[in-house]
Amino acid sequence: MDFSPEVEQRLNVMNIASVYGDLGHMDTLKETHIENARIAVSTITDDFLRGTDNLRLLKQVKAAEP
Repeated sequence: MDFSPEVEQRLNVMNIASVYGDLGHMDTLKETHIENARIAVSTITDDFLRGTDNLRLLKQVKAAEP
């Protein structure tokens, strides 16, 4: 998942599954079918995130699909 439509487009060209959206919003997270994921990886630092941090994102992922 990325909040950049340009990144999503580049990933799609490389046949890498991706979702455009803001992981900081629980509704977006639920729409990604997170229940099918075996692992979640965040590649962004807390400094870059706005209104959230990686620990909060992890908690949201766990709450969406324990």
